[in-house]
Amino acid sequence: MATVVVVTPSPVDENKPFDCPPNEEYHKCSDAVCQQTCANLFERRLCIPIDDCYKPACLCLPGYLRGYNGNCIPKEDCMKLVLPVSH
Repeated sequence: MATVVVVTPSPVDENKPFDCPPNEEYHKCSDAVCQQTCANLFERRLCIPIDDCYKPACLCLPGYLRGYNGNCIPKEDCMKLVLPVSH
């Protein structure tokens, strides 16, 4: 069973009202509800665009996921946190 999440496109706004932390970028219309994180890494998510949007937000750059501490980390680092290491 897949999770269905409805979102909007999130254009980057050049007139951003705040700065974003490292590995994140400002989006005027955030689709944060659909962002992949370390916590939902293996969930199937179907994101459907809609006309209304959520509040502006800093979202992780491509190739980064929001980690358990709230920071955006490289996807491969996130995978190390959730996959067992074999010896």
